[in-house]
Amino acid sequence: MKSALFLILISLTLPNVFGQTIVTNNPLKRADLIKLVNQSVDKFLHFEGEEISGGLYGVVRTPKIIKIVKENDEVKELTVKSFATFMSFDYEFGDPVHEEDTACETTLEKVAGLYSLENTKTTCNYNPAV
Repeated sequence: MKSALFLILISLTLPNVFGQTIVTNNPLKRADLIKLVNQSVDKFLHFEGEEISGGLYGVVRTPKIIKIVKENDEVKELTVKSFATFMSFDYEFGDPVHEEDTACETTLEKVAGLYSLENTKTTCNYNPAV
């Protein structure tokens, strides 16, 4: 009986000590985090070549939190999925050259209680640098 109680107590406390990952599918509503996601996606999609330049066209669409990482009941990391449109333009004429819809995943890491662009990483299905 004591060993069963001990195992239950350990199973309840270990996720709080070593971290807990929660998979979810909730809309991101905080305006400051949406702005940060938008900046990170823009940074990833920014492109300048010899004759064209391009990047995020508009703002990210439908940002949703898909994963939350917690340590000691405090959120340490958020993963957000969103959709974006990349558009490139001809330097000489300013005409659109290419448009691509892409799904992006942004990981926001909380450092010292704050989220920042420096601690945010984005990858998208479409990579204009490739």
